[in-house]
Amino acid sequence: MEFYIERCKNREELVFDCEVITPMFLSGADPKTVELRPASIKGALRFWWRALYGDNNIDEMRKKEADLFGNTEKKSKVKIYINDEKINIETGVNGGKIYGKFNLKIFDYLAFGLCEYNKELKGNKYIRPHIVPGSTFSLVIKLHNCTQTEKSQIINALSCIHYYGSIGSRSRNGFGCISIKPQNGETKLEQFKNFNGELKKYTSFSNHSKIFEITYANTWENALSDIGLAYREARLSIEAKHKFNLRPYIAKPLEVKNENVHISDRHAKPYFLHVRKDIKNGKPIFIGTILFLPYSYSGNTNNYNEACNKLNEYLSKKCIYQGGR
Repeated sequence: MEFYIERCKNREELVFDCEVITPMFLSGADPKTVELRPASIKGALRFWWRALYGDNNIDEMRKKEADLFGNTEKKSKVKIYINDEKINIETGVNGGKIYGKFNLKIFDYLAFGLCEYNKELKGNKYIRPHIVPGSTFSLVIKLHNCTQTEKSQIINALSCIHYYGSIGSRSRNGFGCISIKPQNGETKLEQFKNFNGELKKYTSFSNHSKIFEITYANTWENALSDIGLAYREARLSIEAKHKFNLRPYIAKPLEVKNENVHISDRHAKPYFLHVRKDIKNGKPIFIGTILFLPYSYSGNTNNYNEACNKLNEYLSKKCIYQGGR
């Protein structure tokens, strides 16, 4: 049998051991069926690649992105595979610290839209299943005809998922965090803290970015609770109760029961809640962070900046460590 070595030239395979840290609400066409999909991970890679290496020249950025990740006219240089899945699936997220006079759970606040009030239970009931924390899988990234620079960009984008990002629904609220460890000791995932450059028209790193390290906890539940409570308190601190002049600039739409809130557009919030697992003195610890990743807002810039500045000021008083300017 003949073997054509040309077919294997300029190919490299990177393998990573992954562990789900916080509940992951991930599905395909049917939102009620859990599906761990390579396309979702590749989508996250593209997002963080743009955050790191994007350009305000959108056409030029799309060309560079297509050269690496492909489009309808080009094949992708990056192929994603998932192996050795050992995942458990449940419906309903237990735990989460209590807040407010009505004893509400912070997880239900963060998972808004994934749960709904149930009269029989007299509480919220989750309507979508999730992949349980502790589930594991292998992530295989196959690179074809990638330059060394492109390989480094892929690894750096993957590092951002490990340190800042998540997969699936409510990913910006801290759900779907994964721990990513290279099987090859020569590959390193380093935390990106070099926040520089001007604001872009989309979510990306710039000299306005900040990282707030909020808590070290002994469980993911406590870590996610702590950053969830810090974010909620910070958002409420922006303006007085029943006032909604600034809060909608953090994220739209804003839905408030029995309140008249005028919403003129929709945009994603520039905050990323995240829980990272680490080992200290032989024991696991969970580090809760909030990343501020703003963009050049096209609406009322003054209100947008004021809302973000007030929220950041509150977070800076709550955090253990703050990075960025």
